[in-house]
Amino acid sequence: MKRCKARELMQVRLQFARSYIPNAVRMLLVEVQKPHGQGMAHQLIREPDLKQKFGLTPGSDFSDVSR
Repeated sequence: MKRCKARELMQVRLQFARSYIPNAVRMLLVEVQKPHGQGMAHQLIREPDLKQKFGLTPGSDFSDVSR
């Protein structure tokens, strides 16, 4: 998944305040991490401040998240 598409999908999910949204965002981060590496996933966490919204932190490994 390309970074711009992941960013777009995250923004859509951030507009909703539902309990399943953090899991959907984690799955997006996994899809970005596969081709682009963990650094890109960390950058996407920092940009919309996912730490504040969902408790996701740069440095987290999302490789164990599954669909």
